[in-house]
Amino acid sequence: VSADGADEAEALRAMESTIVAIRQRFGGLIVGEDKTDVAESLLDELARTGKTLAVAESCTGGLVAHRLTAIPG
Repeated sequence: VSADGADEAEALRAMESTIVAIRQRFGGLIVGEDKTDVAESLLDELARTGKTLAVAESCTGGLVAHRLTAIPG
């Protein structure tokens, strides 16, 4: 989620209703919030929960798989 504003506070206010709606709808599925690398956050969450992930890509040209497999371990 991103927004423009005269300053950071204005941009944050502009995003607030969208962020609230996303949290209400997807709450426990959100990973990587406030993190710089969402791929690392996702892999950490998968390891923590013992779950796995499968991806099928077309328009992304393999970027999702690349971002995940570029992280050691």
